[in-house]
Amino acid sequence: MTGEGSAMEKVELASPEWMGLMHSLLAEHARAAPGDTDFSVCETFTGVPKHLDRQGGGAISWWCRVKGSRVEFGEGRIDDADVESQADFEFILPVARWIYADEVMAEVAAYKQRGVEAGKYATRVTDPTKVPAFMREVHNALAARTA
Repeated sequence: MTGEGSAMEKVELASPEWMGLMHSLLAEHARAAPGDTDFSVCETFTGVPKHLDRQGGGAISWWCRVKGSRVEFGEGRIDDADVESQADFEFILPVARWIYADEVMAEVAAYKQRGVEAGKYATRVTDPTKVPAFMREVHNALAARTA
């Protein structure tokens, strides 16, 4: 499986290597997804370290669209994502490393709510039923590799 192996090198959140790993994990999981999968996501990290600021202005975004087994992925923003989030880089880093399991999801939700209240996290989900179940697996595989 992509992202697994003997080395298990860590990659920095939002780095080109992290983006590449995210893309490959999404593509791998989409190959086994139901044919009617139709989902898009866009994430923006604000306050990124200077060496990660490839898009200029202190923020970096990525997006993907999954239709059946096809995945489109890119850096930048899309305006019509089913799930959109914006988070302060330092605030979201612990979430990016958090392995999602049922027993910790209340803690994850509480942490994110504190971020909302502090103005460091915002999310919009148009239709939660469109989020494929494999997104948790993608998150967890990436979290295990995020430095």
